[in-house]
Amino acid sequence: LMGFFCKLFGAIPVERPQDIAQDGKGSVEICEGGIVKGHESNFTKQALVGDTLKAKGYPDLLISEIRSDTEMIVKAKETENCELNKKVSYKIAPKVDQSHVFASVWDGLSNGKNLGIFPEGGSHDQPDLLPLKVGVAICGL
Repeated sequence: LMGFFCKLFGAIPVERPQDIAQDGKGSVEICEGGIVKGHESNFTKQALVGDTLKAKGYPDLLISEIRSDTEMIVKAKETENCELNKKVSYKIAPKVDQSHVFASVWDGLSNGKNLGIFPEGGSHDQPDLLPLKVGVAICGL
């Protein structure tokens, strides 16, 4: 029902990486220095540099290098309080190219159309809106 009305009003769909994340094969162990060790994993076929590793109990980790099926290097904003060397399940969220979304927005705005932005909420578990992301600023430029 929601999809019907979105199409009716000319909504521009946005694909989110977390919505298309795939379960990882095996388990991972986050080690010092951003090294990720895979156990029964297949990193070379499951992930690409720029994808996000979503390991249970850890912040999102940006994949910066894939060394083999069982080792990769990641970057994270905060891992200081994370428990290291513990095997956990994981997902791989692909990097999504949103250039078509921005092109549609710019095309609509240049043709005098209005733009309504529905920011991420979180009202089901917190009363405040989450911070706006970079994409909003890109649309406005």
